Amino acid sequence: GDGAKVYATANEDLQRSTDEKAAAVHFMRFELSANDIAGARAGTAIRMGIDHDALPYAVEVPASLAASLAQDLTV
Repeated sequence: GDGAKVYATANEDLQRSTDEKAAAVHFMRFELSANDIAGARAGTAIRMGIDHDALPYAVEVPASLAASLAQDLTV
């Protein structure tokens, strides 16, 4: 919706690589407020994007996917 941007926290400090292998999976986590969750559950649009001068981009998550994501959110 029109709420504040929520920035991802990536990988944190989790060790995934060893001397024998490098991890190719990266995790991103979003800390959503109770209002963000309520909005998503009410059907407010979810937009995701890149906030970088060299590559700005935004896309709206399709309604069916946003509804599925909203079901997984807990306060």
